[in-house]
Amino acid sequence: IILDKLRKTHRKLKFQIIVSIITDELKVEDAAYELYLLAYSTLQKVQKVAVDLISKEKNFNTSFIDDFGILAYGRFAQNLMTSNSDLDLVFIFPDKNQNFKNQKTYHLILSLISQKMITILSSKTSENLIYEVDTKLGPKVRISSNACTFSEFKSFHENNTYSWEKMALMKSELVFKDNNFQIELDKVVKKLKLQ
Repeated sequence: IILDKLRKTHRKLKFQIIVSIITDELKVEDAAYELYLLAYSTLQKVQKVAVDLISKEKNFNTSFIDDFGILAYGRFAQNLMTSNSDLDLVFIFPDKNQNFKNQKTYHLILSLISQKMITILSSKTSENLIYEVDTKLGPKVRISSNACTFSEFKSFHENNTYSWEKMALMKSELVFKDNNFQIELDKVVKKLKLQ
């Protein structure tokens, strides 16, 4: 029910933006930014829902997992969304979390959270889907095909990327910059871009 309401609200807001363009209340250039803001706030809500759901399922305190980063590529990263844009995302987590005795459990939870976010955003229901999510730009590593650790991300971009992956990184942007990990991750992404 909650996810259907989220999808329904998202669809209404997207429709309002499109109508505003048609009625000349909003310029097309401004609509791209409005659609970006809609995607940003939707991702923020979906992150909270996913963490809450997985924390209840796996019985851990949600404050233990509040410091992961989401790197966006393409139109979302450039604030140039259209009504049909998908989300190109990479989920990046700290290498270790002191709140977990077993780091394998921590890595499993990271994988589950990123997968839950993708599922919430892209699963079709009676209210359709919110966004198609593409994770192919992330390094394929031991956690999952959807998430990686900070060191895996850094190592991948320093040692294993092809030209097209380097070009894609140039058009990337960290979605949230709210805590120490995300700020540190943002510095690394900027440094990789300079290289």
